Amino acid sequence: MNSSIFAVGFALALPVGATTGLVAHPQPPSFSRTKDGWLVTLVNNEGVTKTFRETPVVDPSAAQSVSITGRGKSIRRAILWGADNDEQFSPKNICVSVPPGEVRILRLSL
Repeated sequence: MNSSIFAVGFALALPVGATTGLVAHPQPPSFSRTKDGWLVTLVNNEGVTKTFRETPVVDPSAAQSVSITGRGKSIRRAILWGADNDEQFSPKNICVSVPPGEVRILRLSL
């Protein structure tokens, strides 16, 4: 996995005060507050080449590894929402792979 593009910001800190520290990346994560935590939307636009009237070309080696750590309050629960099922992560070790051209949504409970 290539994580160099995200090195500046995707070892991200959970916002407690809505700061992400991800301004260097062209597509920073989106944070939405919930009653007990946050929804974090991760988008990987790397590795997809689209040209006029041609099929998009996807480079599978452009997957990104994203690590999330809490700052301030501890994360009690981390769930990766999926189309068919959800995947629970250990709150102390949240690492998500985002394939090229795809989106991942995490629900973090504090």
